[in-house]
Amino acid sequence: MHQDAAQGLSPEQVKGYWDDGFLIGMPIFDAEETRQIREEFLAIEAEQRAAHGGTWEIRHHYPWQTADHPMKALYHRMALNPRLVAAAAAILGPTVLIRNCDVFVKEPGVRRTVAWHLDTAMHDGTEDAYLTAWVGLGEDGANAHNGGLQFLRGGHRIDIPDRPADRHRLSFTSTAMTIVKPELVVQTDMPQGHASFHHACMPHFSGPDLSPHRRIGFVVRFMGSGISANMAESGSATLAAGTYTRTEFALKDDFPVTWTPQIP
Repeated sequence: MHQDAAQGLSPEQVKGYWDDGFLIGMPIFDAEETRQIREEFLAIEAEQRAAHGGTWEIRHHYPWQTADHPMKALYHRMALNPRLVAAAAAILGPTVLIRNCDVFVKEPGVRRTVAWHLDTAMHDGTEDAYLTAWVGLGEDGANAHNGGLQFLRGGHRIDIPDRPADRHRLSFTSTAMTIVKPELVVQTDMPQGHASFHHACMPHFSGPDLSPHRRIGFVVRFMGSGISANMAESGSATLAAGTYTRTEFALKDDFPVTWTPQIP
């Protein structure tokens, strides 16, 4: 099922996205909606852990390979939220596809960082049709204290030396790190329920969670109709808005999700 997406961003916001490679602080869920989503997420997690002897290992949902995930309905409701899809459509155009989703959870006190990296090693000229939406569902949203993302302003247009060339190794080498200039680094700071959007080729980093709460990030990989299957590294997609008449993707009603908790 899909919906027609209304204009979700102002022209100035869209320009800011293309100039900088990212946009921070778009309200998607209000505080009460976010609380309800978070409580539903935590309840399902606790229920499944109890049902599996205290440890729940089914941390992915690959709909064409495995049985339905207990969080499937919640994932779909969040990914297809009209406000989120409308914002993606303002950037990508009226046809919006979902490639996949991820849920990244940093437990309180987790000092691990996620090194500077890209979301993809591919670049074939259609990468502008690929973006990541990151929605903060934790009580503190996303900020410098809990591992909120950092972006490199304009990094989506920078020629990266020793650019990642393998989708399994997307982190920057010491040579690639030479482009990360402190004056270009922008820290995400946004309340719960708000989203950031970044280009698939935007360098980004995530610090430790030093807060007393879990940092929960729900991520949707959105694609526009002009993206190639090679760039998407997938032959299937879910239609979120508009119509799709090309043949690169088989349209499916479901999409894969990975849930990645970080343990100290």
